[in-house]
Amino acid sequence: MRSAAVPAEAPDRPWCPRCRQPQSGCWCSLLVPQRTRARVVLLQHPREARNPIGTARMAHLSVEGSQLVAGVDFSEDEPLRRLAEQPGERAVVLYPSKESRDARELAQVPCPLTVFVIDGTWWQAEKIWKSNPWLQRLPAYRLAPQSPSRYDQIRSEPEAHCLSTIEAVAALLDAVAGESGRHAAMLRPLDSLIGRQLGFSAGAGRDPRRRLRTRPARPFLLPEPLASASERALLFFGEGNGYPANAADAPPTEMAQWLAVRPATGETFHALVRPTAPLSPTFLSNQQLAPELLEQMIDPAELLRRWAAFVRPDDLWCGWGHFAAGLMARAGGAAPEHVDLQKACAARLHAPAGAIDRAAEAMGLPQPAPRFPGRGGRRLARLSAVFESLLSAHGRPFVERSPD
Repeated sequence: MRSAAVPAEAPDRPWCPRCRQPQSGCWCSLLVPQRTRARVVLLQHPREARNPIGTARMAHLSVEGSQLVAGVDFSEDEPLRRLAEQPGERAVVLYPSKESRDARELAQVPCPLTVFVIDGTWWQAEKIWKSNPWLQRLPAYRLAPQSPSRYDQIRSEPEAHCLSTIEAVAALLDAVAGESGRHAAMLRPLDSLIGRQLGFSAGAGRDPRRRLRTRPARPFLLPEPLASASERALLFFGEGNGYPANAADAPPTEMAQWLAVRPATGETFHALVRPTAPLSPTFLSNQQLAPELLEQMIDPAELLRRWAAFVRPDDLWCGWGHFAAGLMARAGGAAPEHVDLQKACAARLHAPAGAIDRAAEAMGLPQPAPRFPGRGGRRLARLSAVFESLLSAHGRPFVERSPD
């Protein structure tokens, strides 16, 4: 077996060399090693390797024949690359990419499996994913857990469907075996760790030398007035006729596509809009639109007429950042104050949300089927998925941990 590097141990208290926990919190006696036809390879971000309550090592010790390797760029790791190209076997990766498939399909794979599992925060996992093109070429699979993570009691997960590494590995092995709960015994050490951490947070038997402290649990809250009037939400998204950044005398970006949906009723709005300036030479490729759709473009005045007939006085506008609202204002339409779902998403992720595609992937949300064409249709579908996920997260508590 290969393993991550051993972290520095505190010299003033005994540690278990196997689980690398203080002897008082050792969970080795609770390990129930699992035999499986899937070879599990855990790729751990170096920062996560220093996390004292991480569960990748717990998963590694629970699965016979598994490997735990710390790093970011594994392109020069020949043993790993050989595992990904083993003749007569199938190598896959557990990662919620755009093309990922349900892990339960792995039960139908007859040949031996090698499954690469990325361990780290969403930011760290994405870093590993992007740093290893060979990993991106493997078939990607995702989990569909039926209950929230147990780990969320001591360490916040970004979404209700997110799992700790050992929970993800147990669910993955269940999927490969085609039997839910078959590997539940793997979670006994996790339950022990959670109980110990909750005891510390309550002050019972707390070691005064601990470097971590637990703050009171706080819920994630949607911004007002969305929290109290989500049924009035109107999600809107706009795409522009943007010229390349290096284009000489490029005109201002004008609206080229406008989309909206009322989640509570399912009502939708869509229009392709003809800018006053010529279309950018990269417009069709950037917007992922077929050339024949250009015939459906309407003038900005017609857009404003149709939009005025669609919106309601009590609509609660919800957008992503301020780009789309700016497009509407430049088209001559009303752009009232709106709820910025990008900021709400950043609060939930505890990190900058970035573009809607990146944020949805960080939340573990698959790409929904778009109702409308082009990049705008795909992004509106993702905005709807993020909106529903934020609604479901409202009021859920999480525990922050920080240095004393």
